[in-house]
Order: sequence, then structure tokens, then C-alpha cells
Amino acid sequence: MDSTRPTFTVACQSNPGFFKECSVQWMEGWSEKSMIKIPLMLLSKDRSDESMKDGFTEKINLDEDLSKLFYYIHQSMEKKYLTPRRYLILLETYRQVYLSKHYAIVKRQKHLKSGVSKLSDARKVVDDLKRNAEVKQKELAVKQHEADEALKQITRSMA
Repeated sequence: MDSTRPTFTVACQSNPGFFKECSVQWMEGWSEKSMIKIPLMLLSKDRSDESMKDGFTEKINLDEDLSKLFYYIHQSMEKKYLTPRRYLILLETYRQVYLSKHYAIVKRQKHLKSGVSKLSDARKVVDDLKRNAEVKQKELAVKQHEADEALKQITRSMA
């Protein structure tokens, strides 16, 4: 249960069993050290079972500086919103945005590499055709010379 939600009081009042039958472990926040380690553990976790298509993995490589920035961003919120739950929401939102953008970049990279590959293949084909055309042009020049000589002989023999 999140004490920052507007429905928290109503939920407590409508469920008196929480106070009669349960013990509440209230955790206001985590230590700075824990909050810096949590992004490293959560976001760097290999989720190969949850991987996206095309061999894309959901593992995010973080360094400690970025992890500290998450902590500082969280600390910049109003005091009443500085809950572990909100911190986890921040991390999950970052993960979703990062993976979405990263997947789009990887997909675009594959598309561009495929285009470059096709252009390289086309260049090879053009080079081959150019070489063949040069050979055929030389053969044509020889045949043209032979035809000219034959025509000259025919005109000489008719004269």
C-alpha cells in the first residue's frame, strides 16, 4: 500500500482487518547506498526469457554515475513522494523508454546495414558488367576492323 495515494485512507478505513489481524512493516525509504545499488541490480539483470524479437536482449549496462543520477533525480522530488515505490516506478519508466529507443536504433541499424550490403552487391555487379563491357568493346573493335577489311576487299574486287 502506498501512503501517498489519495485512496490510502479510504482503503485503511474500509479494511479494518489490516489493523486487527496484520502487522504493518512501514518502510519510509531506503538508504542512499541501497538506492544507488538498486538500479545496477534491476536494470543490469539479464532478462533473456523476456527478450524481444530479432535477438534483442533487455539487459541495460549501467555505470555507477548513472545510478547516482537516478538517486539525485528521485531526491529532487517533494518529500511526500520520496517513497521506494516511486523510485522503482522511475527506474521502470527509464527501462521502458531506454529499451524502446534502443530497439528502434538497433532495428534502424540493421535496416541501414542491409541497405549498405545491397549497395555493395550492386557495386560489384556494376564493376563486373563494366569489365565485361570493356572486353566486349575490344572484341567489337576487332570484329569491326575485320568487317571493314572485308568490305574493302569486296569493293576492290568489284572494281
